[in-house]
Amino acid sequence: MSEKIWLGSIFLKDEGGYKIVLKSLEHYKKRLRTIGNSPELKDSSAMFGSLLQQEAMKTIPKIDETIKKIHDGLTDEKST
Repeated sequence: MSEKIWLGSIFLKDEGGYKIVLKSLEHYKKRLRTIGNSPELKDSSAMFGSLLQQEAMKTIPKIDETIKKIHDGLTDEKST
């Protein structure tokens, strides 16, 4: 398992992959916040839309946590 983390670290730090990952996570978070405005949900049943919005709101803190871990990993002196 540690080998995968090490390889991921090379991609994120040395190759600048963290920019792509962070940009994607921010976009995903914005999309989850506005999922209620989606035309697909307006045509679906009320219960399904409500459930999807609840799950989206539960996912946003996990995205924030992941973004923080990436930033912490980039500034961590031990991993360089």
